[in-house]
Amino acid sequence: MEIPRAPMMEVDDATRERCAQQERPKGTPEDELVAAAGWKLFGPLQKFGSGTMVSGMATVDAMCRPRFMQTFVFSNGKFVGTIAPAPMESRTDGAQRYAFMPGEDYVVAEFARYAAEDPLCCPSRFSTVVYGIKSDTGPVLA
Repeated sequence: MEIPRAPMMEVDDATRERCAQQERPKGTPEDELVAAAGWKLFGPLQKFGSGTMVSGMATVDAMCRPRFMQTFVFSNGKFVGTIAPAPMESRTDGAQRYAFMPGEDYVVAEFARYAAEDPLCCPSRFSTVVYGIKSDTGPVLA
């Protein structure tokens, strides 16, 4: 399985400079793979046994929030999937609020769920998804 490429997006120089602290430096082979696909790393690197989880974003908005973000999961250094079918936009329905790796073969993520009347700051609902790394066909994130 190939790591999806980051969407091509630009941000003005002032925003890029002001938000530079959002980016995390590369520190693992998995980080290198995600960055090589054009993603800017952000958030903590998470490792548990043979599992690794890396978050990437295409860019930031004017308030330094991630734009078009995705979380990549690896098992034994091999990419096994993402937690969302497409990059997510901050402050929209289905955007990742958090993800963590409590074991080497599973991931838990929470996503914002907005009702029509919710302000952008405050989704009224959340969905939690538990993913497992299945090795019978891959490995693959399911």
